[in-house]
This record gives sequence, C-alpha cells and structure tokens, in this order.
Amino acid sequence: MAVRVLLLGAAAALFILLPAGGSSVMPGGIAPVDATSPEVLQAVHAAVEHFNRRSNETFLSKMRRVLNAKEQVVTGMLYHLRVKLGTTNCRKTAPNIDLESCQFHPSPALAKTRICKFQIWDRPWMGPMQVTLQNCRIV
Repeated sequence: MAVRVLLLGAAAALFILLPAGGSSVMPGGIAPVDATSPEVLQAVHAAVEHFNRRSNETFLSKMRRVLNAKEQVVTGMLYHLRVKLGTTNCRKTAPNIDLESCQFHPSPALAKTRICKFQIWDRPWMGPMQVTLQNCRIV
C-alpha cells in the first residue's frame, strides 16, 4: 500500500511539473524552436551584430539563413543557433548603415559564406542579450 501511494505521489508531482500543453522539456533541457519566431530572430540579430563588431573584415556580414535553432531554459533563455552568414557590399566604416538594405557581395573574390554557431543568453531584466559563444568557419 505504501509503495502504491508513493508511486501515485511521484506521478502527481511529475504531472504538476510538466508545462501546460504536454511538453516534456524540463528547465535546463534543450529543445528545438521555430527559427522564424520573433525571439529567435532577435537572438540572431544580436549574434550578427556581435560578429560584425568583432570581425576584422572590411565588409559587414548578414544572415543568409538560420540552419538550426534550439532554446534552453536557464536563468532566462539560452538560444543555441547555427546560422549561415554572407558578406555584404556595405563597408563597416560607413556611417548609419541599415544592414537589411545591404546586398550580398557580388564579387566571388570578396564574398564569404560562413557557418556560425552562436549561444545567446537572454535575460530581459539584465539588459541586452549577451553572445556567450561564437564559432564560425568559412565554407
């Protein structure tokens, strides 16, 4: 009888801990997320901005495509992204550039395509998103 009550209690606790909708992702777990969601696109924007600030390239890069997006509930949200970047025709030194208006560079000699892995930590109560990992390779 005691074992049965214990099992029922454990099952009830598990049911209470699961989020509404039946998702089995627990806090700290990593789960796929829609790459077109506003939150993911905001994280991509932060990652690309970070990449451009830190690169030694003459031209800015922008996103070609989100290849993979996952989220992890931590103290806030940690986004794990794999993004394809392309070199644009906009120089980093030009003032007041709207990256969205930049075109991908037409010259094969200057155009570079990169696959980047980013981790972006979003804690809205702490200020802007933080890029905690950037690892890019030219393809």
